[in-house]
Amino acid sequence: MKKALKKTNSITAFRLSLMFLITLMMCGSALAMDPLEPPASDILKWQLQAGFEYSFSSMDIKLTNGSYIEESTSQPTETGDAIDVDIENIDLDKLHLYFGFGIEKNFELFVRLGAARAEFENDLLDPLGKFDSDYAPSIGGGLRMTFMEDRNLKIGGVVQASWTKNTGKITPSVFFSPSFITMDMTEIQVALGALYQWTDYISFYGGPFYRYVTGDFEDQYIGYNNIGAYTINDKFTWDIESNSDFGGYLGTQVELDKNFFLTCEYQMASNADTLAAGVMLKY
Repeated sequence: MKKALKKTNSITAFRLSLMFLITLMMCGSALAMDPLEPPASDILKWQLQAGFEYSFSSMDIKLTNGSYIEESTSQPTETGDAIDVDIENIDLDKLHLYFGFGIEKNFELFVRLGAARAEFENDLLDPLGKFDSDYAPSIGGGLRMTFMEDRNLKIGGVVQASWTKNTGKITPSVFFSPSFITMDMTEIQVALGALYQWTDYISFYGGPFYRYVTGDFEDQYIGYNNIGAYTINDKFTWDIESNSDFGGYLGTQVELDKNFFLTCEYQMASNADTLAAGVMLKY
C-alpha cells in the first residue's frame, strides 16, 4: 500500500514518496527548542526556583537511514530501504513545569516536566488532510552558570537537553485504515550569553547557541479490505537527525514582584525558530 516510501529507480515514485513523507513527518513530529531563559544565573546557594514555561516552535529536520518490512496475506514478506527526506515547517507547542535548585551561588541545576503537541495542515497529498496530535510527554533538564559579573552585566552559559515521545495516527481519506506514528526525539542546546540589568525591574539577555537533534521515527500501516479482513502490514523506521546548526536568541526579564519574574524570548537558527514565555518564582 505504501510503495511510495520505498526506494526505487522511478522518478514518479520518488516524487510521491517525497510528498508523502513530508506530510507524514510533519504530522507525527514532536520537536521544539526549549526556552533558554537568562543565560547567567543569579540564584543563591540552596535557593529554589519554580515556574511555568510555554513555547511555540517551527523547525526542519532530516529523516535518514530508513528501512521497511511488508507482510501481506497474498505475497511473501518484503524488506528494503526507504528514501531519505528533508522535513520542513513542523509546528509544535510545549508546556512545562520548571524546577531549579542553587547548587552554589550563580550555579543552577534545573529540570522540566511537561507535554508537547504537534499540529499541521498540508495540501500536498489530499489523503492525509489535517493532523492535530494529542499532548505527548516531554522532559528535560540542564545547568546554568554565571562566569563573570560586573555591575549591571553578567556573562554566563546554559547546557540543556530535552526528550519528547510523540504517538498518534493519520487517517487518510482514501484508505480503510490509519497510519500509526511513534517518534522518540532528543535535543541538546549549548548557549552562551549576557544578562544586562537595564532598570531595577527590567533586564535584557541574549547570545549565540548550538543545537543538535537526533531520534527514531516509526510508521506502521495495517491495511484492511472493505469487509474488514487484514490484507497488509507495512512498518517503516528511520533515524531522525537535524541539520545541527548555530543560532541566536534575545529575551527580556521583568521583575513583577519581589523574586517573581516574567521572561519572554525569541530563538532563531537556520532550520528552527521559537517564541517562548515563562513565569518564575524564587523561594
